Amino acid sequence: MSGKKYRCGLVVGKFCPPTKGHVHLIEEAAKLCENVEVFIYSNPDPRRMDSFSRSMLLAKSLGTSYIENIVNGARVRFWPLDHTHTPPHNLAPAVEHRKWVQGRWEYLLGKKRPDVVVGAEDYMRKFASHLRTAYVQIARIDDIRARDIRANPYDHLETLPAPVKQFYFNDYVEKVTFMGAESTGKSTLAQMASIMYGGRFVHEYGADLYIERGGNLDSKGHVEIMRGHLEREEQAKRHLLSYNYLWVDTNPLTTLFYSYYLTGTAEKELRDYCNNFGGLQMNYRHFFMLPINIPFDGRNMRGPDGETRKMQHAMNIMMLEQREIDYVMLGSRTIPERLAEVKDILDKRRQEDYNPTGII
Repeated sequence: MSGKKYRCGLVVGKFCPPTKGHVHLIEEAAKLCENVEVFIYSNPDPRRMDSFSRSMLLAKSLGTSYIENIVNGARVRFWPLDHTHTPPHNLAPAVEHRKWVQGRWEYLLGKKRPDVVVGAEDYMRKFASHLRTAYVQIARIDDIRARDIRANPYDHLETLPAPVKQFYFNDYVEKVTFMGAESTGKSTLAQMASIMYGGRFVHEYGADLYIERGGNLDSKGHVEIMRGHLEREEQAKRHLLSYNYLWVDTNPLTTLFYSYYLTGTAEKELRDYCNNFGGLQMNYRHFFMLPINIPFDGRNMRGPDGETRKMQHAMNIMMLEQREIDYVMLGSRTIPERLAEVKDILDKRRQEDYNPTGII
């Protein structure tokens, strides 16, 4: 015998994001029960921190693996109940959530009810009563609400376990890359966006290397550009003090184009990175294409000339669409108009990805 009071307990919540308070709750449930089942769901479910991601973050925060979870001598299992389980909307009446969780429990575990529900809120008492089971309320270790953390996680880092902090400092930082032919305003737009909306502008490594080498770059030099620029982005990312964006006026696709344009070939490393889903598409969250709707500035270093940039524009679109990369073609002409257009799109995506309407 384990000496624990209950054989099987249930902890249920959105855990969006997982906090030290949630970790404490599960640890306390594990002290009471031989087995703890943790149901994790939200409808809507944030795209960039979905129920599976939150399950992984909780497991890591408890110092466990995802499949075999032993906490305080208890077996702890995480159940990310995503849209395939058709959870009720977060704003649905509480009784719908109670019935749905009861149905999921019976379906997944083949049991009528848990021996105990463990929670940190008074309203969970009614949930346990609906299941006709015991309820143990664990004292909260903080007063912060998840909605306040989602609004700005960097104001509440002290409430987050290390893996969740790492998520916000790594995955939560998003790279915005501007693509376009020569003389379409990419660098100016990226620089102004970093000033207006925060984050960091990452200066193009290739331009520096081009000047340093006097324009003498072979295909291997373009691999150097890719490596150097990606490292420059990672350095900038580590110096962000709050969630925000890295604004980039280039990416390896642009380097791939110039490698072919200037040398007639491209090295396998550069080609592989641009064709690998785990590389280019995963590294940049937002692709914006700038149209050819401003006058050509003939001072550019590498060519193409004013006519050839139409070809470059078409090549950029082709490279993105061949790789099925989602991009937005900006329609405005002036810098203020473009900045407003970009901000509107990013604000909507940020809401959908991390804090969709209806998460309470």
